Amino acid sequence: MIKIGTLTYHRSHNYGSVLQAYALEKVLNSFANVDCEIIDYYPPNYKLLYSVFVKNNSLRNILRNLYVALHYKQRRDRYNDFCEFQKRYKLSNNSYNERIELLDELDNLYDVIVCGSDQIWCSDAPDFSMAYFMPRLKKVKKISYAPSMGYGEFKNTKYEKPVKDALSEFSAVSVRENDGAEKIKALMGENFDVNVVLDPTFLMPVNEYDDLCAKRVVKEDYIFFYSVGFRQQNAQIMKYVSEKLGLPVYTLSTSSSSIKYKKYGIKFANNNSPEAFLSLIKNAKLVFSSSFHGNVFSIIFRKNFFSLYTVEKGERVDDPRLNTLVEKFGLLNTELDINNYKSVDYNRKINYNEDVIMEKIEESRKYLKDAISI
Repeated sequence: MIKIGTLTYHRSHNYGSVLQAYALEKVLNSFANVDCEIIDYYPPNYKLLYSVFVKNNSLRNILRNLYVALHYKQRRDRYNDFCEFQKRYKLSNNSYNERIELLDELDNLYDVIVCGSDQIWCSDAPDFSMAYFMPRLKKVKKISYAPSMGYGEFKNTKYEKPVKDALSEFSAVSVRENDGAEKIKALMGENFDVNVVLDPTFLMPVNEYDDLCAKRVVKEDYIFFYSVGFRQQNAQIMKYVSEKLGLPVYTLSTSSSSIKYKKYGIKFANNNSPEAFLSLIKNAKLVFSSSFHGNVFSIIFRKNFFSLYTVEKGERVDDPRLNTLVEKFGLLNTELDINNYKSVDYNRKINYNEDVIMEKIEESRKYLKDAISI
């Protein structure tokens, strides 16, 4: 029996984070002769990021707490929903927080440790930690499966040497985006072997998500819109699409700024759990999302969807996460922004290439199986 631990953002109150953590653990446990659990490590500022209230030590925090107080029940219920979902994990008995040296005992507890998906390798993330590179572990086999570097960078930064040293001890390295692979090769050298694989959420059978889904959250026909935080461009697009198609737009409360969408006629679902997130995508007539995992689950449920891109100074801002995703499945006609939204056919149907999807899934499963073998 191979004892495996995964290291990832599993305590984040973010839909993609909890679902990718759940999926990777479940997929690994579905392999023969594997016993996998999520290592309960969380970075020092985890509580600051996800607590219902935070310390009133800055104007920003004071304003945040005032917003939470005005919407306390909604924010409390959302917090509790995520905590309840996280009980679905197979979690390590020991918890590790704040001090990276507490992880040293992992060398003797596992045969393999997998640095999991999400933006755990994004140096710009507020919960970034070198722990996700396991630099102090010397005996256990170390691999990565689909982590993202986001817009972060290691070359020519304070992280260049420690990350380079840590990656040189990995048995297998994979990332989620082409851009991440290019950054790692720039750091480690062109001959360094790095694979680009699917997010682990793709590796779990669709019927298992059907079982996870909450009951239908919105009874009427609707458009589902998902974005972390408020962006006026997206609000303008969604207002136009709603009026054009004669369908209401529903979203989820993801941050204090998301309340601004109400001014554009966008409605908020009354259930903000991860299970509701799945249900809202599954049952929508059309999905719009600027979020990586919003697009991922649109593909998993084979929905008609559009990837929302930001425009600055008249030009679309490149998003390497979405670029790799739509390129991999040949879905380039899903890209949407403030420059082209009035010329799009919103009634078009996506013709998914099932052969391509299954081929990519099997390639990623094979990488994972081969990487963990000892």
